Amino acid sequence: MTRLRVVLAGLGVRGRHWAEVLSRSPRCEIIAYADPDPAARARTAAQYGERPAFESAEAALEAMPSVDALVLANPPIGRRSQVQAAVSRGVPLLIEKPLALNLEEAADLVALAESASVPLMVGLNFRYLAVTKALKRLLTENVVGRPEFARFTYERYRDGRRPDLNKYPLTMDQPMLWEQSIHHFDLMRFVYERAPLAVQCQTWNPSWSMYASDANVAAIFRFEGGMVINYQGCLLYTSDAADDLLCVDLGGRRII
Repeated sequence: MTRLRVVLAGLGVRGRHWAEVLSRSPRCEIIAYADPDPAARARTAAQYGERPAFESAEAALEAMPSVDALVLANPPIGRRSQVQAAVSRGVPLLIEKPLALNLEEAADLVALAESASVPLMVGLNFRYLAVTKALKRLLTENVVGRPEFARFTYERYRDGRRPDLNKYPLTMDQPMLWEQSIHHFDLMRFVYERAPLAVQCQTWNPSWSMYASDANVAAIFRFEGGMVINYQGCLLYTSDAADDLLCVDLGGRRII
């Protein structure tokens, strides 16, 4: 079996997850790492094996021959240069969310890849969570009937000042929408197997927020077949509840 030769850029928490996934897959092999932090490069090499290591994705693509794919698991800063380097070599990309820091930049990156007919994918791993699989099975096997409305709630206290978290969400536009809600919107389409037709949305920032932009999102979606979903997302939920709560109500049937 021919294995995909992958360059992995970004060796933080998400990058190490990808290193684990790629190392276990018989269909892939990591041929190079890229990260500006020497400690991250050394830590990854010690855990997943020595590879050529570079400070940037651009440098790795320039040096490595026959690259089949680039995984960008790094923060969405300087993405255009990274995507341009891959596109100019015809290298497909898998990019961790958020794709970019704003909608205009995201649209530009998509147009850049499309103009060269180079595949560009955004990793939305919530589709593969155990709770997602369980919910989809209940619907597919008609255990709970065909849903006509749902309530989707995500509540979390994410202190963006924690040393183990990326700092770009503190200053980016709409951190809840771009960092978390994008996962939830994808889940709605995936689990209910319907396309959205319309949305009404409001965002705001609580007074205790450490984020420069809005950390709360409320939306009402209308999907094909008349289904309505009431969505609430919060990065700064404060209570005695669990640190990270994902709750879906299907017409009175709650799944957490």
